[in-house]
Amino acid sequence: MNGFWQGLERRARVGLVAGVVAICVGLGIGTWWMMRSEYQTLFSNLSSEDMGVMVAELDRMKVPYRIADDGHTLLVDKDAVLRTRIKLMAKPLALHGAVGFELFNNADFGMTEFAQKVNFQRALQGEITRTIMSLDEIESARVHLATPEEGLFKRPDAHGKASVTLSLRQGRALSPEQVTGIQRLVAAAVPGVSAQDVTIIDQHGIALTRAGRAGAASAGGSDALDMKRDMETYLTRKVDGVIRQALGEGEALASVDVTLDMQDSQVTTEDVTSAPGKPGDAPSGVLVREREVIQEGSTPLASRLNDNATGASSQRESEYQVGKRVERRSQSAGTLRKVDVVVVSRKPLDVDASARLREAVAAAVGAVPSRGDTIVVQTFARTPATASDTTVAPTSTAVPPSQVAAASASPSRVAGWLGMLLAVVALALLVWLAAFASRRKAVVQPARLTSSQRDAALLKIRAWMQETPPARQAGAGGDGV
Repeated sequence: MNGFWQGLERRARVGLVAGVVAICVGLGIGTWWMMRSEYQTLFSNLSSEDMGVMVAELDRMKVPYRIADDGHTLLVDKDAVLRTRIKLMAKPLALHGAVGFELFNNADFGMTEFAQKVNFQRALQGEITRTIMSLDEIESARVHLATPEEGLFKRPDAHGKASVTLSLRQGRALSPEQVTGIQRLVAAAVPGVSAQDVTIIDQHGIALTRAGRAGAASAGGSDALDMKRDMETYLTRKVDGVIRQALGEGEALASVDVTLDMQDSQVTTEDVTSAPGKPGDAPSGVLVREREVIQEGSTPLASRLNDNATGASSQRESEYQVGKRVERRSQSAGTLRKVDVVVVSRKPLDVDASARLREAVAAAVGAVPSRGDTIVVQTFARTPATASDTTVAPTSTAVPPSQVAAASASPSRVAGWLGMLLAVVALALLVWLAAFASRRKAVVQPARLTSSQRDAALLKIRAWMQETPPARQAGAGGDGV
């Protein structure tokens, strides 16, 4: 090995050392990338309180972790993500600042009755909070219960109340049906609390619940507008489904306008019913009582001679009773009075197609012609583009599937391929340097002579230098003559 190193020139030595160093560095980097722990997301979008609870539990479990995304994301080794997540979910952790009925797992039997009531209320609030937070639109929630005290000298008509504070996710909102559902959920979970006694507000302090309407006077403009908007949204969704199936996606646009009666009304109708009789007879009552009075009196002799004369009188009294039917109809605020629908189609429609589409839309919204409902179908065909049009056609921004697959490659796979590539390049460089050094040694390095051969060669060179050439001797003899 020493002879091999001595036989190399300076440039070859430098290249060999550089190649070995490059190989070592490449192998080290590749080994580090291949053997390093890859971290994946355990939980994301965690609050500061939840992050503290999770970190404390991971420290107790001796599980390595990392914190990213400014303290809102928790990362663990990819091989332990599922196992760690299942273990954490099985533990009674006080997430979102709420504790449930696991508070009684280690109950103290020496606890006072008041402490038990407080713990029960805390546990109930925590369980309701967890249930509400299962909705996708809700990021966090807080529930407060105000239950009346029970006792012998307490007011029997006292009832409880509840308040719920919701923090909604970015760009999300709760529908009125969801708000009503949360009210009913809390009312069903807490004894003595009705749905009207549950108040719900968002993170901005805006009340999501409104008091029930008691008569026409309480139906404010905001409630009327909400009812009108909800009805129009519902009918528009139905019309969109019909025209989507009839004309295709994006080929028509529908607009619905409704007129609602926001007045509460009550109508009472009284009808007199008669007894059933023969067909064609006039309606009559039912005979309840009948009385006939006959009176007989004295008459003159001349009157007696007349056979037709009579001295008696009679009186008949009949009492009839008829039936009575009372009908009361109540109409609450928000009754539909009129529906107007406009459908604008981009496709040219003939008279038959337009009539069939109008009938389908009328059936979808429940239009009644006698009520004054109108269904209008208009066609606005798109004109073909001409050479003078200056509209620029939109370019497609679709990404080929190959690029999507390449962009979605995981960093670990890229790092592994990079390490393997560096190792192959370093190995090829080492082989090239070895081949270059061996070839240079075979061409440049002369064969070594022994000492006897070296002495014989020196004697030959010395004799050759002392020997006089024949041409030079002949030239010297001619000059002497």
